[in-house]
Order: sequence, then C-alpha cells, then structure tokens
Amino acid sequence: YYVSGLARTPGFPPAFWYSDLSALNPGSSPAEIRLTFYGSSFHTSGPLALGAHQQITWTDALNSLFGITQDTGMMVVESTQPLRTYSRTYSQVASGMTVSTFGQAYVGLEAGEALSSGGVGYLGALRSDGQYRTNIEFANVGNTATDVQVLFYDNAGTQIGSMTVPVPALRWVQKTLALPTGQASAFAEVRVLAAGAHVISFATVVDGNSTDPTGIEMW
Repeated sequence: YYVSGLARTPGFPPAFWYSDLSALNPGSSPAEIRLTFYGSSFHTSGPLALGAHQQITWTDALNSLFGITQDTGMMVVESTQPLRTYSRTYSQVASGMTVSTFGQAYVGLEAGEALSSGGVGYLGALRSDGQYRTNIEFANVGNTATDVQVLFYDNAGTQIGSMTVPVPALRWVQKTLALPTGQASAFAEVRVLAAGAHVISFATVVDGNSTDPTGIEMW
C-alpha cells in the first residue's frame, strides 16, 4: 500500500506539517507488516506484528518510526494480510507547538489503482484565489521514471495553464502553488507519459489563514 504525502517539514509560513500513520487489520488472522519510507532519505522498519481485528497508529510517524526530523515522501506498507492504511497530515503554526489544524486524510492505495500511460486522471475542485492555494503531488509506485503532464482548466473547460513534472521511480514529488493564481474554481487533467510507469496523484487546497488542507484524490 502506497501512502502519499508523509511529512515532517515546514511549509509556507506559518505552517509546519506533520503526519500520523495508521494500519487497520480487519481480518481474523494476524498480519506481519513492513514499513518503508521513500523521501530524500530511505528508511525501513519491520517486520512488525499487527493482531487480528486490531489497528496500530504512529503519531508523528516519520519521527516516531525512523527518528526523522525533517523530510517528505511516501510510505510503502507491505503486509501478509489485507489492510487498510491511512495517514493524517496536519499543520502546526511552528515546530513543537501543541495546537494543530484538523488536517486531511490519505488512504493507502495498491499499485494497481495507480494511473498508467494511456489513461487520464482528473483532479477537481481546485482553487488559487484569495488566501487559497493548490498543491499537487505525485507518487511513482513503480520502477519506471516518468514525466507527468498536468493541464489546468477553468470551470468552462478553457485551458488556463500546464506543467510537466519529472517523477523518478519509487519517489514522491510535490509542486506547490501549482494552479495559476486567480482561479476561484478549476480542474486538472493528469497524464503519465512513460510506458510502464504508474503514478498516484492527489491535490491539496490549502487555506492560507488557518493552514488547514483539503485533500482531493485523483479520479
């Protein structure tokens, strides 16, 4: 299961991003799991035992699992039993403060749920006006590096911008302030350009006043 956007890093002021990670085993058999983080550094943990019909949560996962003080990337959760994996990414106005925003949830996806070449993904309900900004992230869940093309449209379907983002194999890439400014509502098309590559994508619309994010899964 590929969980996008695990963070322990400062963002645009006053945000400081953290992520919790949960793994739920709904079945009647215990699971053995292994966690691997792909960021600017590489870390692995496990095997770890997760009992039948139990859940485990790691608060501030990058630090509590691996001692990471600052990084961003994706977490890969391997399991001997079917799981449901979740992360919660939230902001504090400064590192070490106890008050945080509500945050957003990510669900871990299997590689077969990723977008491949020849397909089109859609990210809707984007915004980049006033205090709002839109970030887009890509998690390459395979061994083939690729460029990812993003075309932005206003609500009437008129193209308002584009970008092409290189995404290395088994890596996570985020583009902040991705949507052209001045858009109260927009959407995007996403295309994976390399044959054999598989990419998961999410958009995040961030309220700059509260630093609270809204996560948008690619359709």
